Amino acid sequence: MAERPEYISTDLGRDSHREAWLLVISQGLVAWPIGFLMVVLPIYLKKAGIDPVWIGSFYTISGIFASLFLLVLGPILDRKKKKPFLLLGTALPLLSFLMLAFSRNPWAIIVSSALGGIGLSSGIAGAFQGATFSPLLMLKAGVKGSTKFFSYMTSAWLLSATVGSLLGGLPDYFQGWGLSFDYAYRLSFFLCALFTLLAALFLLPIREDEAHLSPERTRLFSLKGEGQKFIWKYGITQAFIGLGAGFVVQLLSLWFFLKFGVGEVQIAPWFAAANFAAMIGAYLVPGIVDRRGKLVTVISTQLLSALFVVLIIVTGNYQLAALFFLMRTVLINMSWPAQNAFLMSVVPEELRSSAAAVSNASFGFSSALSPLLGGWLMQTGHIDLPIALGAFCFFLSGSFFWLLFKRKGVQEG
Repeated sequence: MAERPEYISTDLGRDSHREAWLLVISQGLVAWPIGFLMVVLPIYLKKAGIDPVWIGSFYTISGIFASLFLLVLGPILDRKKKKPFLLLGTALPLLSFLMLAFSRNPWAIIVSSALGGIGLSSGIAGAFQGATFSPLLMLKAGVKGSTKFFSYMTSAWLLSATVGSLLGGLPDYFQGWGLSFDYAYRLSFFLCALFTLLAALFLLPIREDEAHLSPERTRLFSLKGEGQKFIWKYGITQAFIGLGAGFVVQLLSLWFFLKFGVGEVQIAPWFAAANFAAMIGAYLVPGIVDRRGKLVTVISTQLLSALFVVLIIVTGNYQLAALFFLMRTVLINMSWPAQNAFLMSVVPEELRSSAAAVSNASFGFSSALSPLLGGWLMQTGHIDLPIALGAFCFFLSGSFFWLLFKRKGVQEG
């Protein structure tokens, strides 16, 4: 199944691209709390007396809820307008951040994890966003502009996450300015809520008609159609990426804390630098894709990222480990725009919500399982093993991309 030609749409043009930019900006604002909490939340919970297994379980719950809702929503949203559900998913983490601000009870954090805003999968909120954002951006950008706008989105996401990570030391600074432990973190969670509100507001001007909706519900679990077969094969690759991200990304600040005894203030600049470097890398992706193709770009960046994860483990210096983490972050985030454009340009238009749902559900479910296992391994003293497992998962993802889609790579070329 070769890439589909650019379809004719009354939305394409100056207004459509303006709305594509609004989507990009909104996703950028969504990323600030993610970058901030990636540094702050695991260490905050550890300081609050919650053990690593519980911390891992919060990310597990977030991913499971995201995955289950995605598989339900995908076929339904092929027949529905995307904007209302994207708006709901963008605004829902407001409730999670307010709950975090006022309670450290593990059960309250579990509810927050399920609602959204915590972890890469972001719970129910992430499900609504995952099933709607890529199809809506594809509609506004068109097939020819897809790689460019997915790269812009990745760059905007990373720039905002960079700022969020760089400000990961805010709770410590707030305490240095005289605020108590509770109030310092409460104010930090209020800032997360503010960025979430702004992200939702940027979606309001976007228009959407019903011209591109599927007339009937997709039989997502059928493997009879070529589109459905491709979607589920693609889901396999995302499952391995999710497993790797769950091990390497969501618990990495805790790994630095346990391995080297460094906290938010020391590692926040490194997380910020990694996101900033990745933003530059993502901006270069359209040019690389033009020369090498989407599939080659995906495979090479994923395999190289696995190598740098291995290097994180073998070094005995936290600055050098952080530098290798930076390189891994650049490479894996160069993969994302090429992956998204590859998926959205190959599947039929009427299956795009289902494709996005399976992709994100596969990623979310697997990234939900690995933090729980990783937290248990760290608690039992096997601090490096979760990172090693993450490297192996990234290697498998790149390998499966080649095995499953090499023919489409030839067609693309």
